[in-house]
Amino acid sequence: MMSIQQSTSSILGAILLLATQLRTIVDAQTTNVPSISQSPTILSQSPSTQPTHSSIPSSSPTTSYKPSTTSFPSLSSAPTDRMQFDTTTNATELVNNLISTTGEIAVEISNVQASSHIESCAALFTRGHTLGTLYQKGPAPNYDLLKDANGNYIPTNPEVYMVPDEGLILSSGSPQHLNTNDEDDQTTIHSKGGDIDLKKTVDDSNGINNSVFDACVLQFDFRCNSPWEGGSYVPRIEFNYIFGSEEYYEYVFSEFNDVFGFYLNGNNIAKLPTTNTGSDVVSINNVNYHSNKQYFHGNDPGTGWQQDPTEDPNGNPVITEVVYPTIEMDGFTDTLTAIGIPKSDVNEWNTIKLAVGDVGDNILDSWVILESASFTCVDVTQSPSVSLAPSIGKYLTGWVVNFSIRFLELIYSSSSFQSLHSVHSQFSQAKCIFGSI
Repeated sequence: MMSIQQSTSSILGAILLLATQLRTIVDAQTTNVPSISQSPTILSQSPSTQPTHSSIPSSSPTTSYKPSTTSFPSLSSAPTDRMQFDTTTNATELVNNLISTTGEIAVEISNVQASSHIESCAALFTRGHTLGTLYQKGPAPNYDLLKDANGNYIPTNPEVYMVPDEGLILSSGSPQHLNTNDEDDQTTIHSKGGDIDLKKTVDDSNGINNSVFDACVLQFDFRCNSPWEGGSYVPRIEFNYIFGSEEYYEYVFSEFNDVFGFYLNGNNIAKLPTTNTGSDVVSINNVNYHSNKQYFHGNDPGTGWQQDPTEDPNGNPVITEVVYPTIEMDGFTDTLTAIGIPKSDVNEWNTIKLAVGDVGDNILDSWVILESASFTCVDVTQSPSVSLAPSIGKYLTGWVVNFSIRFLELIYSSSSFQSLHSVHSQFSQAKCIFGSI
């Protein structure tokens, strides 16, 4: 009779063999994916709706000390060891850069619209990794940056880059100013209007008396095309982004800080995965040196025309420092993932609006950085059938993992060969099922 050790070794070998076979199935599926549909696109000169602006309250920050506005730097002005920008692209090219063409579910786009000044407020970029990596943070609740014995900040290991290597930028100012923290109050004025969805977000978070200026908007319709017959799946969209602003630290917890949002069929999906406040919306007031600071990176020179805070709401000191000199933003988030649920009918079009704007006045710029090819449609169907599901390899791989865990639990909790023999029989039946796929 085979010993328990021999049986264990044999069965574990079978698990490894099956995992290898299933990996082959998954790889074969992901190498034959549909390409993005070349639907007609329409480029308008401005967002479809511009709100009427409410008057700026008298308590808004004075502009008598307004920083001098700067002109757009030329593309050639960016050092070769820094991010490179391309502002000559139109709105459709910006959207195409964002959409992934390698997922299991194709993303079909149409009806691209944008702000009239999109070529001034948006740009494609490359060489984002040249800005460098983030530093390690300590544990909750302070999340302070860690230092080595020589007092130097410790880089993340493995490396976590500040921004993606390629993507697109939307800004209430100029995308090209993202290189190098050389000002505390970087400002570019476009003299443009606001956006109705941004205005609603401001009303909900900052108060109803604030106008939105210089809104940079990119909007398009899309639908997630099911790659198998019947279209029986539950789609989800995802894409990666970073938000940063010159409004840090001066206007944290004020009514006058810039706004951004990703509006999927009218609902903002720029949300935190977890939150320690009453809100999960990503904003200057909700992600900063005090709130949800695990997602925040401070980078303020402390030399601007407006006084920086010296302590947080709990009385703890607030220290300003240019930790990341290669990037302009005085504060910015981790790379976050926006997640949303589109319409369940695959034949219906969804609308998503990506927007950022100044609030209260048109000074102090903000940026939204979107990772190239990160906009994907994901299948979140529960327990698809073996005969129809295109993701069967991944589903069965998960089944094998769960089965293996249960198997090992039984091995170590059992003192009888009879229990082991029973598990061996179950596994043999499972192997027959896998072998028939």
